[in-house]
Amino acid sequence: MQVCEFYETGKPTLLLSLHPAMAARVQRQDKVLEFRKRFYQRPFQAFVCVTGPGVGVGLFIDVAQPEMAAVTTLIQRGMRTQQDDPAALRDYFGTATRGLALPIRTAATLRLLPRERLREQFPGFVAPRAYQFLDKPEKRPLLQHLLTAEVVASWTR
Repeated sequence: MQVCEFYETGKPTLLLSLHPAMAARVQRQDKVLEFRKRFYQRPFQAFVCVTGPGVGVGLFIDVAQPEMAAVTTLIQRGMRTQQDDPAALRDYFGTATRGLALPIRTAATLRLLPRERLREQFPGFVAPRAYQFLDKPEKRPLLQHLLTAEVVASWTR
């Protein structure tokens, strides 16, 4: 099975980054909410570039409508929904008073597309600090390539 079977034409497609531990939690369905201080505020689908040395794109997610809320509310939701560490979330949000919860509806684990190989095939490929849209004409070749990635496992809520 390939990612294209999960892909929804017309829905915004992003490339975003996650730390390896967080990506592993998503893959295990232990993490169904991703918290961000600021982010794209509409439903989207995304390829996830797992950060760190020797990694690359290894996950595809479908995200429902992001929910803006007070940080205290987000922390409580993270604790209740996925047993997040409240101190770690507080540290992440810092002085922010509001943030976003990104509800992950579907996650597909991909046969890893190594970052170095992607850089060879697509000069200028970088793991984004926030996110980048893959729907733009200049990113279309990368998107088409990513859509052929092999799915090794998936879940849907």
